[in-house]
Amino acid sequence: LTVKDEARPLPPTQFIPGDEQREILSLLMDSVKPENLEIPESLLIQLAADPVENLEDLSRDPVFDQLRAARILSAMVIQPLFDPDRAARMVALAARKPDTLTFPEMVDQVMAHTWRAQAGGSSEQRALLRVTQSVTMESMMALGGARGTAPEAKDYVLDQLALLADDLKTRKDGDPLTDAFYRETARQVAHYLTNPEANVPK
Repeated sequence: LTVKDEARPLPPTQFIPGDEQREILSLLMDSVKPENLEIPESLLIQLAADPVENLEDLSRDPVFDQLRAARILSAMVIQPLFDPDRAARMVALAARKPDTLTFPEMVDQVMAHTWRAQAGGSSEQRALLRVTQSVTMESMMALGGARGTAPEAKDYVLDQLALLADDLKTRKDGDPLTDAFYRETARQVAHYLTNPEANVPK
């Protein structure tokens, strides 16, 4: 390692233990489970419309939108996991220390808690799961179309998106909104994959 001088050498870089990384990721994934994003109706009815401005969910509608609020929170958790620099770093560090949290392992955990998760019985939980699924898809698309990240990371998310689109073509739920969401998502991913850099969601 390069040092500034003998009296004050730079400290060596250290890996965060893999178990600690996995524990933190698990906590993050717990925070975006529909049951943890759900706001009790007893609280929602107290969020009266603001006659001037609604700041709670960052929308122009004076009525509080709990799904928009869930989207904001989910994006705060999920989007940074797919940051291009973070992805490149995870690929590089995993090559040096195989027992660290790998990029595919991280992606698989996010998918397991969103696109592979079973929808709850209530319409509210189904809607909240769609929110986290949409945020995940858009985060993966952003990374897949990014420049300057690790090619391996881009390859993996693009492959996962292609597999997701194939799965959604035949996935059925029974709820008309969810079924329409599946079909539209499959169409969006198929279009995106024709040119990931040009078709990154705005």
